[in-house]
Amino acid sequence: MEMKKTLLLAAIYGSMMGALSLALPLFLDAQGYSIASIGWIFGAAVLISGLLGIGLGALSDKFGRKPLIALYNLLTVAATAIIAGVGGAYAFIAGKSLGNFASAGLWNALLSRMSDISKKNERALYFGKYLGVFALSFALVQLLAGEVIERFGFTFLFIAVIVVALLGVAVTLLFNEVGRRRETHHFSLEVLKSRNGKVHALASFMNGIGTSAVYSYVLYIFLAERYLFSPAQIGLFIAATFSLWGIASYFTGKFVDRLGMRQSYLYGGLINGACWLGAAAFLGDFWLFFAFIALENFTFPLMNLAGTKLASVIPKEENVGRDISVFGYAHSLGVLVSVSLAGMIAEIDYAYVFLGRAGAFIIAGLVVWYGITLRD
Repeated sequence: MEMKKTLLLAAIYGSMMGALSLALPLFLDAQGYSIASIGWIFGAAVLISGLLGIGLGALSDKFGRKPLIALYNLLTVAATAIIAGVGGAYAFIAGKSLGNFASAGLWNALLSRMSDISKKNERALYFGKYLGVFALSFALVQLLAGEVIERFGFTFLFIAVIVVALLGVAVTLLFNEVGRRRETHHFSLEVLKSRNGKVHALASFMNGIGTSAVYSYVLYIFLAERYLFSPAQIGLFIAATFSLWGIASYFTGKFVDRLGMRQSYLYGGLINGACWLGAAAFLGDFWLFFAFIALENFTFPLMNLAGTKLASVIPKEENVGRDISVFGYAHSLGVLVSVSLAGMIAEIDYAYVFLGRAGAFIIAGLVVWYGITLRD
């Protein structure tokens, strides 16, 4: 039953993030901001939102996941209200900072909760179900969000996100607390003293660079500028490709448990890097570009699930929430670098951004393969 409740919240979470992922870059673009300016605004938000997540992750080990999951949903309500109701770059940065903090915290808390209710030898299987539900809702809601923006405007969509976030709070209240630890609580970064902790933090940093180089905002603006897509058409493109990520995640977890974390991460990094090299080479041919993005999404769970499992098995049991947040912060530092620079690079040529994602994923795969000493 706890698994079903967690998967329901994953669907709600994916719906919120899917709607905001489509709306926020297009919202700034509609107000006349250049893609470089959007990058700096997103980067400032990541910087401001970062460090508190580690402390709250540690508190979830002490007091449980449930209170923080509810809090993060409420913070999403506040962040969306600021963005929708205030206006201006500074208000957007404030709202986006709060939203980033809430989203990263919710992601880490839910992964910690999934660790609490699963065994290590089948954890990728359960993470796959969680990520599958999240990704499908994330993808399909973007299709709906594009239509809503065209018909009713951005404000209506932001109000809908607030309502969904409040629904997430209500679902959280139904949780049984399973994450509270009895061990002595220590607030430290002990995990980064180990070889595996250092290596995974570096891989998480590179993964943050690769993931956010494209999907934070660049792909949405690229589709609008290069192919002249409307918000609804952008939503359709994202839904069609991201749905493959969700479906593959749901069914790939058992395979990752069997193949092993290191091998899965390596294969995922190399395959995804190759897909983005292809996408960069064929920007002028929409259907070839679409095919590479679709293949990238279908194979991404190899790397994604292996990395998620690594983040859950490297920490000591009493520090799972804190240490997942440490790795999440390393990922956020990569996001900071990526979103701050990607806009300026895109103004030169979008292909360079896609090449950057390819390189980051290939490096991350090699770092894990040669650096991690854990065996499944």
